[in-house]
Amino acid sequence: MRESLPKNVVGFIVDVLNENREETGLRAQSRPAKLSVKEYELLASKGRIVVHFAGSRYGKPEGNGAVVQERDMYFDCIVIRKSLCSDAGEDESLDVLEAIEEILTGLTPLNCTTVLSPETDGFLAWDDDKGVLQYQVRMTCKGVMVQPVSLEDDLPVLQEVTTIKL
Repeated sequence: MRESLPKNVVGFIVDVLNENREETGLRAQSRPAKLSVKEYELLASKGRIVVHFAGSRYGKPEGNGAVVQERDMYFDCIVIRKSLCSDAGEDESLDVLEAIEEILTGLTPLNCTTVLSPETDGFLAWDDDKGVLQYQVRMTCKGVMVQPVSLEDDLPVLQEVTTIKL
C-alpha cells in the first residue's frame, strides 16, 4: 500500500519545522493517533508544535473517462506552550506562530501542485489548571486526485494531435 499524500505532507511539515527549530524554539511532531489535541498532556518543558491533517476539499470532477479532481488540503500546526507568566506566555506563543508561517509559506511538498500558504491562524484553547496555551495556524496546498486506471479499462484513446501556428 502506498502512503497517502496528506501523510507525506504532514511528514514534510514536521521535518521542515524541526530543521528550523532554532527559529521556533520548539520541536514539531505529528499528532499522536487517537488523541485529542485539547487533552494533550504537555511533557516538554517549553512546549510542542503538533501537526495534523485537517481535511480536504475537492474540486469538480473533470476528465474524459478517468476522474481527475483538484484537491485543496488543510494542515493544522498547533503551538502548545506552557505559560509561566501570563503576560509573556501569549506573546511568545504568537512569535512561534508567526515563525511557523514564515518557515512554511512558499515551500512545495512532494506531489503537490502549489506551495504551502497560511489560511487562518488564531487562539485555540487555554487550560487554566495546567497553564497551557494553544494557538493554531492552518496551512493549505493543492494536489490532484486521479482515478487509478489500468490498460484494460475502456477509456478513450488519443488518436491525433493537431497544433495551430500563431
